Amino acid sequence: SMNMSKDASSCKVSVIIKALNEEQKIARAIESALQAVEALGGEVILADSLSTDQTIAIAQKFPIKIVQLVNQNERCCGVGPQLGYQYASGEYVYILDGDMQMLDGFLPMAIEFLDANPDYAGVGGNVLEMNTDSLEFQARVERAPEDMNPGDVDRLDMGGLYRTSAIHDAGYFSNRNLHAYEELDLAVRLRSKGWKLHRLDRNSVKHWGHDVPPYQLILKR
Repeated sequence: SMNMSKDASSCKVSVIIKALNEEQKIARAIESALQAVEALGGEVILADSLSTDQTIAIAQKFPIKIVQLVNQNERCCGVGPQLGYQYASGEYVYILDGDMQMLDGFLPMAIEFLDANPDYAGVGGNVLEMNTDSLEFQARVERAPEDMNPGDVDRLDMGGLYRTSAIHDAGYFSNRNLHAYEELDLAVRLRSKGWKLHRLDRNSVKHWGHDVPPYQLILKR
């Protein structure tokens, strides 16, 4: 239900981890998310696109909410955030990829920024790339380095913390028909409503990325 009950309003932040076959990295992502919300009051939600490896078995060992797609043909980049968002009760939502690790100290600072700046819908931080020779990383550096710099930005690539009320204002988190650029799509809808986005000069996550061969990456996409 959309009405905010007492316990819903006491949930400060929902971390939504989107994953598909991340058995090597998912435990690290979940542990870091649980640690990040522990002091603030919150929840961790795994939005899984029907992983066929051990991702779910590993995730079930943790005190988190697990939601999955029903149909395999609905898999795409855009579906994860929306799937998790539908089950989130936090005042804020943080989007984390299954191949990332949240870093200490960022979440309180991000919440502080949004609390102090009511016209901002979302805030990101610096992404520490652990796999800088991956094709994915190189393409991103060539494509939009300015969006990864601190200051006001036109989208929050690589995740970030969003105000739930702003996402509600924009209609929905992500469109399941999009196979990429879901952050840009959300940002365009937020900005059309007058919201702003910001990147703090503070490390937010470590990212391991995909070091798969080019053709496999194309097939995956």
